[in-house]
Amino acid sequence: MIGSLEPEICTKMLKKFSEKLRAKFSATTKGARNEENLSQASGQEEQKEPSLHEIKSVLVHIQITVSSIVLENKQLKKELADLKIYIQTKDRELSELKISVDKTAKSNDALEKKLEATFTSLKATRRDLI
Repeated sequence: MIGSLEPEICTKMLKKFSEKLRAKFSATTKGARNEENLSQASGQEEQKEPSLHEIKSVLVHIQITVSSIVLENKQLKKELADLKIYIQTKDRELSELKISVDKTAKSNDALEKKLEATFTSLKATRRDLI
């Protein structure tokens, strides 16, 4: 899926991935702080037992939140796998390009030596003709 993407797109995907992780982390820490503040406030007020309906609604909310986190994790896992494949492809391409450059450099060196030998031979032939 990502194999044909340009580096800019890969960079954007990495930024999006890190933003999602930051958002998830900050939401979790904010939620923990809010719960702590609520428990302190409720400790000051008169303790009231929650009804079964209230407990059930809280549990449903927690289930929904956990489900959305699991879904996001699956999506992030897929994006990460795609990025890994993209990077591996680019690594292979880079290795192939390095090999190609090395072969071209060796060929260029051989041609330069051949050209030098031809010039030397040409100079010798001109000397013989003169």
